[in-house]
Amino acid sequence: MKRNGAETENPEYEISGIDVNPEQNTKLEILCNYPTKIKLTKILREKLGLSSKVFGEMLDNGYIRLNDGTDIRKAKLRHDYVVIINTKVRD
Repeated sequence: MKRNGAETENPEYEISGIDVNPEQNTKLEILCNYPTKIKLTKILREKLGLSSKVFGEMLDNGYIRLNDGTDIRKAKLRHDYVVIINTKVRD
């Protein structure tokens, strides 16, 4: 569609599930029925209720990561992901 000049927009989405405390060790499963161009970091920040700065610091310090080692900053919501929040990062 995009090659034909059609404008594409991100679909509406809903983030459901229990509230997550980003200060506790947690494993999040993010399920996606259809591939989108929505950045995974956008979804996570919304779910965790974190500012860009705090979220970025948590990523930089290894507190938030994907279990398969994929670069979370480049990931788009195209399939299911497992996100690990580990407040006690190993040295």
